[in-house]
Amino acid sequence: MRIPSDSDLLDACERGRGATPVARALLLLRAACPEHSYDELARLPLGRRNALLIALRARCLGDAIVGVAPCPRCGATVEIAFDAADFGVGSDADADSTEAAEYELRFGPYRARFRLPNSADLRGLDEAGDALAIGRELVRRCVLDVRRGSAACADAQWPTALVEAIAERFGELDPHADITLAVHCADCAHAWQQAFDVGEFLYGEFAARTRRLLDEIVRLASAFGWTEGEILALPAARRQSYLERLEG
Repeated sequence: MRIPSDSDLLDACERGRGATPVARALLLLRAACPEHSYDELARLPLGRRNALLIALRARCLGDAIVGVAPCPRCGATVEIAFDAADFGVGSDADADSTEAAEYELRFGPYRARFRLPNSADLRGLDEAGDALAIGRELVRRCVLDVRRGSAACADAQWPTALVEAIAERFGELDPHADITLAVHCADCAHAWQQAFDVGEFLYGEFAARTRRLLDEIVRLASAFGWTEGEILALPAARRQSYLERLEG
């Protein structure tokens, strides 16, 4: 993983406009891991993808992460703060291999082979129906084989308890696939678990950063007649020096 250039981030954020949260997360990851294709990164287990996004954030913007969320009881804005290290993630994390590992679960007379959910598995998942149907469809996409004794079992024959056991095993094997944060409201003392979408949060941070960068490009291009490429080729400190001269 490398620190994306300003040009890479501009491209990723522009392509992310109107895209799904899953696609936005992968666009950012692709900017940092150009040695891997978009499809390869989409096959990373969700927890591994999230760890890489947190590592990317640490490299570009620092370890301390601060956000806000509305209190579901009183509506007050509550600050959420945590550190990349809280998830056991260092800024030296790398994509390494994108090959999916296989796992096995024995449940009564059933034996299931499966892999962990990845970004590709989430595409169109919300169209599957209610939460129960969505959960079953996600399991179906990740299961490689189910057998009862020596006989293969089609997904229509899987008992609900087996599906639930596989889904529970997902969480045990990949605890960072769904990140939730413990939040407490100082105004009304309400406590709750807040889902944290690291991809969307990071996209929002980088989108704000690229908007500021575009403002700088417009100012420098107007003042000196430079092209976007010429401006982006300047080190950030040099660009800032020129901007300070314009303000002076």
